[in-house]
Amino acid sequence: MDVAKEIPDRWRLPHAARCLFGVMACFAGMILVCAGDVGGADGRAGGIGPSAAADVLTFANGDRISGLYLGHEDGFIHFESEQLGLLRIPETAAVVAPGGIAPIVRFVPIVEAPPVAPDDEPAAEVAGVEPEAGPAVEEEPEELPPGTLHRIPVVRRGVGFVAPILDALKQFHLWPTWKSRVTFGHVWQYGQVDQTSINAGFTTEKRVPDEYEARFDSRYNYAKQRRADQTVSKTRDDYNLRLRYRHIFATHFFAHSSTRYEKDLIKRIRHEAEQSLGVGWRIFERENTRATITPAFSTRYQDRRIEPVEWFVYMSLFQDLEYRFNEMVSFHQEASYSIEATDSENYNFDFKGRLETMLTAKLSLNLIWDFKFDNAVAAGIDPSMHRTTAALAFDF
Repeated sequence: MDVAKEIPDRWRLPHAARCLFGVMACFAGMILVCAGDVGGADGRAGGIGPSAAADVLTFANGDRISGLYLGHEDGFIHFESEQLGLLRIPETAAVVAPGGIAPIVRFVPIVEAPPVAPDDEPAAEVAGVEPEAGPAVEEEPEELPPGTLHRIPVVRRGVGFVAPILDALKQFHLWPTWKSRVTFGHVWQYGQVDQTSINAGFTTEKRVPDEYEARFDSRYNYAKQRRADQTVSKTRDDYNLRLRYRHIFATHFFAHSSTRYEKDLIKRIRHEAEQSLGVGWRIFERENTRATITPAFSTRYQDRRIEPVEWFVYMSLFQDLEYRFNEMVSFHQEASYSIEATDSENYNFDFKGRLETMLTAKLSLNLIWDFKFDNAVAAGIDPSMHRTTAALAFDF
């Protein structure tokens, strides 16, 4: 008997749904491993714990630290430990063993050089030793036992070319000060109407207090419905990219630049690009509260399917708010309003709110509410959009 044929059709999962569940299971496993919640007793919640792939930094007194060897420069070893962070150790005080191998270390004690003799006194008398008779005999270097490492830093096989790159990135503050996040949400509904919805995003940002802020956002939204009569229709299919840079030039003021790209197949937008420039005001800058408001001028390029390519000049207003209730829960909100300089009927409004709850040090649950209104969309298309999404986010 074929068991698959005995299962009612309404209980069968589509092939696409089964594949999607497999992808989600792999994604969840990667999050658990990267978040470090499956670390052993020695791993202390994962990360750069003692493992077969970790490097070992051994000091002259026998103390050892496991982590990642980044390279050496100007007589110093650069080493990263999960517990202690980035370390800068003189290479005469420690040695590095790759791959978790505990080395046999032989440190040569540092002997102070004898005082230099004046021109009118023999060097032997100043040093307090008898001069040696006969020619000096060169001593042969002492053979070290197998497994002994010299003071020369050891680079792991396969990453010798990476260490100089990491050093250069750190020198110019390009790594590891960027904080990144991956967000994923999914809805699968079965019944009178089958509905599949996917929301994915990537964000990376860097903040240097009293200097500048930079952030890059990218999002993809997709949704489709299958009705009882087997008709299928897409309700969302859009891409969004945004790069924002703010340079702080005064205590409460900053220069603002925002570049945005959007493609929305449902609204028949092939390409839409916008560049905004303005000067913003930091209203609040406290330990748990940040709020800004930024007036700006924007130039927009639009390429729609049924309309010719157009250019617009907008007057825009950007606003954002960040409030932290405690170390676990925080609220983030952004809004923008733009109106065309020559046509008051051409305007749009965008609002996004996010309530974030930290589940672990790197994993969080996010409740996101989006609202958009564009009065310049083509006829027959709803100008407003509401969306509420529950998504998991992983920070790295």
